[in-house]
Amino acid sequence: MPDLLSGHNDDSSASRKAGLRPLRFEDLDGFDRADLQPAWRAYRLSCASMVERQAELRPGLAPSEAMVEIGRRALGESEDLSSDQIRGFLQRTFEPFLILPAETCEEAGSSAPGFGSTFFTAYYRPEVPASREKSEKYGEAILARPKDLVSFHGRTPDELPPGFTAGRRGENGCLEVCPSRKQIDEGALGSTACPLAYVSDAIEAFMIQVQGSARLVFEDGSAADLTYAGRNGHPYVSIGKALIEAGEISTTDMSLDLLKAWVRANGQGLGERGRELLHRNPSFVFFSMTPATDEADGPIGAAGLPLSAHA
Repeated sequence: MPDLLSGHNDDSSASRKAGLRPLRFEDLDGFDRADLQPAWRAYRLSCASMVERQAELRPGLAPSEAMVEIGRRALGESEDLSSDQIRGFLQRTFEPFLILPAETCEEAGSSAPGFGSTFFTAYYRPEVPASREKSEKYGEAILARPKDLVSFHGRTPDELPPGFTAGRRGENGCLEVCPSRKQIDEGALGSTACPLAYVSDAIEAFMIQVQGSARLVFEDGSAADLTYAGRNGHPYVSIGKALIEAGEISTTDMSLDLLKAWVRANGQGLGERGRELLHRNPSFVFFSMTPATDEADGPIGAAGLPLSAHA
């Protein structure tokens, strides 16, 4: 979406630094007739989490006190407001902005740091064939969070290299670097991380980790949802970028399908080129697994809340 709702802010310099252009609600195509009830329900869930300071799966920027207060006001309203009533709340509470592309900002001659650098991404939950037991067809494990994994946020402890976001508690009680992806593939975690299920190959498991969630579909027709449960703390490295820099795939040709095909064509056994490419990214993600939720409920996002489609 090109439009951003932000809390009221009297400091007009904030919009200049962020590369934002103020709009009126009348400028938002469809705002006057949209069904806002699904978005309202999703927003109030987020407000409850924000107000109650619920623990997040992957903590991000903490909400300002102003946003927390807005959340309290939203929770004070009925969950069953009509779309017109929701529109009224939004118009009283927020201001819409147009996010300007980087090239537009450059043409405007702005030299403000970070001007126009906002990045958006989409989210989807892949459905992946899987098995509860290891077999020739399904041989790559999806691992649970290790018992000795310690996650932290903010400043990296002195015992670990700068930039690491997790470690493991050693037998002596000291914090240690958690094994890298390559070391995990070689068995470094031992019995501390139990397999939850198995998928077809290493690149399929890798992409589930990149996505952070998935729905596993088993051959008996049952299904289970994978939810992010932590990572080994190593910095993330893009394998797609590595292939482009190596001249294996051009920037214009790069796609998920082509990336998967390259890995499979170059072998996924230990020591083979495909597997070695995956090992270029030392970051490794662990999961929890629960019975599949209703299709109307989306995957669990970083805030620990279900993501709502079209909301």
